[in-house]
Amino acid sequence: MTTTEDLRQRIADTIGQNMILRRPVEQIAADVLALPELRQLREDLETETNVAQRLTAINRRLEVRLARVRALHKGPRTDRPGSGCVQCGIVWPCPTSRALDGPPQGPEGESAGPEPNPSRRA
Repeated sequence: MTTTEDLRQRIADTIGQNMILRRPVEQIAADVLALPELRQLREDLETETNVAQRLTAINRRLEVRLARVRALHKGPRTDRPGSGCVQCGIVWPCPTSRALDGPPQGPEGESAGPEPNPSRRA
């Protein structure tokens, strides 16, 4: 792996060699951009950009889907005291709503285990 200092030196050498040969600036720039290390960096950046764009699109689609499920499993009906989830009729908060809110997180963000079901008896 080339270090930043090595790459800087390769660029300086390439520019210096081109200047000795009195090449036009465009040719110097083309030679610098043709350095294998810079080509690899450009390819890596393009790959990472493509991955980031794909993940962003996936995230948006998932957020839309979650919003649809949340809209179905909203709070209890207000016209009936003690009623459950509007969609499934189970006492609020329903298992779907609890699953969407996620289990408690541990100190490093890992799951602390399944959320206890308040309707089950031990």
